[in-house]
Amino acid sequence: MAKEEFRICPFCKSKIPASLDECPICHRVIVERFENKQNNENAKNNVKNEFLYQNISDTSQNRKHHFPKIMKRILWVSAAILAVVILGILIFRPGPLTYRLGSVDERFNISNDQAISIINDAAQRWNEAAQKEILKYDPKGKVVINFVYDYRQEYVDAKKQIESEYSYLSAEKKLLDEESQNIDLKKNEIAYEYERLNDEIDSLNIDLANYNSKVNYWNRLGGAPTYVYTELENERKELNRRRSQIQAEINKLNDKENELNKETEEYNEKTDEYNKKVDERNARMDAIRNLFLKNQNDSDEITLGEYDENTNTITIYSFEDLQTLRLVLMHEFGHSLGAKHAQNKNSIMFPILNDVNVDRSNPYPSAEDLKLIGRH
Repeated sequence: MAKEEFRICPFCKSKIPASLDECPICHRVIVERFENKQNNENAKNNVKNEFLYQNISDTSQNRKHHFPKIMKRILWVSAAILAVVILGILIFRPGPLTYRLGSVDERFNISNDQAISIINDAAQRWNEAAQKEILKYDPKGKVVINFVYDYRQEYVDAKKQIESEYSYLSAEKKLLDEESQNIDLKKNEIAYEYERLNDEIDSLNIDLANYNSKVNYWNRLGGAPTYVYTELENERKELNRRRSQIQAEINKLNDKENELNKETEEYNEKTDEYNKKVDERNARMDAIRNLFLKNQNDSDEITLGEYDENTNTITIYSFEDLQTLRLVLMHEFGHSLGAKHAQNKNSIMFPILNDVNVDRSNPYPSAEDLKLIGRH
């Protein structure tokens, strides 16, 4: 077997079989194959000069083709994949969830502009908490917000109407409380005066007993000297004065007590009238509540709003004031963003509105709320 001949690639200087026209390392094409060692030396020199010329003149091109073809393909494929990924991120990156106002029943007594304003306020509080725009108003938005008036808001409106009609009761209650405190104060003053007079009566009786003892003593002796008689007479007059004064104070105190009794009777009459009005109000409240429970199938829980993920619809059923409406909207926005109910009462997503422990005048989503929508 003939020994295989090798030669040096003039481009990458690699040792390659002499029979190859293309270098397997740098993939450059060799201009002329040398199979016969006996070829003319001038031809060899000419070819070498040609190789040398090409090597010098195509230095930049040699750098471009220095890597194997497989490496080039890998780089091209990697660049293509990266471009596709970047394009996918730009195209499919989730933007803010858009929303719009649908229908508003006029019986809610809220205009479309007012509704949009409070809706935007609720959405902006989520955006500020998330530190990016995750909710955005759009007239063609994905999530539609409707205000549907039914028995729930009828119940709320009826309660507000009754509370308005009987709103004066709070002022009456305040006056009755003040009157009751005044009566109690007078009772305590009279009781104190009676106690003081009883002490004075006890003291008078002791002094009177001493006086009688002295008189009896001198009577047993057949009479008292003039100066003693004078002293006893003055003492008797003082005792009578004290007794008269105590009696006058007792009479005056009795008058005060009689007057207080009249005030107490008047107070009791006013209290009875007040209680009757309270009973009337409560009876009306019970009537509308029973009607509500009938419509609710005896359920005491009021659904103020809800989000339907199948139709991307937020429905507002009931609210007592705009602060409550904003809180309900924030809660339903949380559901539209993918949040479930929270466990913490300090969170907007806590399911029972009356137990939510947030500042209704300035509510913001908590860290738990942000975690529930995957933004924290």
